[in-house]
Amino acid sequence: MTDLSSLIETADLRLLLTTVSTEVEAQQLAQAAVEAGLAACVSITPIQSCYRWQGAIARETEQQMSFKTTVEQLDALQQWLQSQHPYALPECLVLTPIASSVAYRDWLRSSLS
Repeated sequence: MTDLSSLIETADLRLLLTTVSTEVEAQQLAQAAVEAGLAACVSITPIQSCYRWQGAIARETEQQMSFKTTVEQLDALQQWLQSQHPYALPECLVLTPIASSVAYRDWLRSSLS
């Protein structure tokens, strides 16, 4: 078991968040990103979204995707996602984790191209 009490700063790790309509779309994008070495892992979570689109309020069931990557792979991941994403205006939010376990950070780094 990993010792979570020994967290370290992770200035080079990034989480990229986006949403898609269906679980199938999410699974296809996730697998392709991991196979391409752009993300070490992609978590997929069903969510309910409420947003304004083309002047109307929309409510949709979507799949939120959290791509785990590094700052070195981020630009390539963003460009790839823009070219593959099914939405005309995909969500693309990038977060910087404050800390992680050493083992997780090392695994994530080693899992990327």
